[in-house]
Amino acid sequence: MGDPNTPTVALGTHSEVNGKASDPARHIVGFETDDIKSDCARLKSAGVEFIEEPNDSGDVLVATIKDPEGNYIQLLQFNRAM
Repeated sequence: MGDPNTPTVALGTHSEVNGKASDPARHIVGFETDDIKSDCARLKSAGVEFIEEPNDSGDVLVATIKDPEGNYIQLLQFNRAM
């Protein structure tokens, strides 16, 4: 996904993995955002289930959501104070 000349993401499946994840926190994909509060508001209005509301962990704001298969995905907004 994305421009091949920039960092990209590739997601795939393994032939031995079937059904829903038995531990949805085992592997978590994280996506960086510049505006976590707006992104979370948009996702909530679309009916996305939140595991963790945006939480300030010091250097980063983190929100955890579930994808349609029950896997966890995190949104990350890093504090870039100069």
